Amino acid sequence: MSFLKFFYINYIDLLQRLLGFNHVVRMLESVRGSLIPHILVKYNANIGQSLHCKGGLIIENATGDEDSTHDFSRLRIGSNCFIGRSVVLDLTDQIILGSEVAIGSRVCIITHSDFGERQLSRIYPRTKASVRIGEGSYIGTGAIILQGVQLGRRCIVGAGAVVVDSFPDDSVIVGVPAKILHKSL
Repeated sequence: MSFLKFFYINYIDLLQRLLGFNHVVRMLESVRGSLIPHILVKYNANIGQSLHCKGGLIIENATGDEDSTHDFSRLRIGSNCFIGRSVVLDLTDQIILGSEVAIGSRVCIITHSDFGERQLSRIYPRTKASVRIGEGSYIGTGAIILQGVQLGRRCIVGAGAVVVDSFPDDSVIVGVPAKILHKSL
């Protein structure tokens, strides 16, 4: 790690001690992409080698939620992964990305649904479940992956798809709600 990265990571750590963990979460939205893996690891994410981030990573519910851990321990990312700009990761439950996963810009991975203290919560109570994306998979720009989804290895999710169900290895998934277009192998 270069001196500048070392200095910046320690600066963020000092701010976390003074201002709280929520400050670290918000810093991820504005720091250079090359710093993001170092910050995630410093705060307990399990990250493999060679994570490339474009920048603007948005982490939801690492703080301020009834299930918050106040760190990134619910995030596991394998080796040789790519995360595009302005990706949203909801850490109410665990998110697991296998090795060589590529996530396009503005993708949302959501691990819970909650209407809070509203009338709908009596009909639709809070739920949460982990999301797993198998190794070698690609998630296209603007796709949304909802709680409980498990994607097999080498899946392709088309841009703008809303994935509400799990899919097996080698699936090409498109649409709203997402359906299998065909098997890639």
